[in-house]
Amino acid sequence: MSVVDPSIASRLQPYLRAGERVTWTGRPAVGLRLYARDLFLVPFSLLWGGFAIFWETTVVTQAGPGFFSLWGLPFVVIGTYLIAGRFVVDAWLRARTVYALTNERALVLRKLHAEKLLTARLDAAVVERRSDGRGVLRFGGPAGGLASMFQTRGMGWDIWHPSLSDRVEFLDVQDVMTPYRLAVGEPRAT
Repeated sequence: MSVVDPSIASRLQPYLRAGERVTWTGRPAVGLRLYARDLFLVPFSLLWGGFAIFWETTVVTQAGPGFFSLWGLPFVVIGTYLIAGRFVVDAWLRARTVYALTNERALVLRKLHAEKLLTARLDAAVVERRSDGRGVLRFGGPAGGLASMFQTRGMGWDIWHPSLSDRVEFLDVQDVMTPYRLAVGEPRAT
């Protein structure tokens, strides 16, 4: 079985350097995914959204001032997004992401409104493998997990959407040891 999907390799062709070749391609898992950070984020989002909905319901049913009704609406929208919408957006982002290893570097290509390519050298690969063989492969040093959301670098949208991180990481990859072995064992071009 080949580890290079020709359709992914052709998408990456414009970004390859002279003499660089694709040695592995993959995609993140699709659908609803939960991460370690959700141990904190799910309760937080339920508290936020629950309070916002309680506020708005109380104001509307008690015929509160119109300003209070309007004041609570953005908080209800944000709460609804944090409770459910972020999972839909994260799945949408992952469906538009591909991963690749070349003989020189790791590549993450996302196509949202425009293509965005993230690259990293193959050194400092860190792997997290689950019992089912799936896992995360990170390049450029340790990061991720619940602790990463409290680091300065992780205080952007990637707290809520790991797929938006600017770190080069292959999230929830099937048989994560295959790209890991290629990353640490493939001779690098000089």
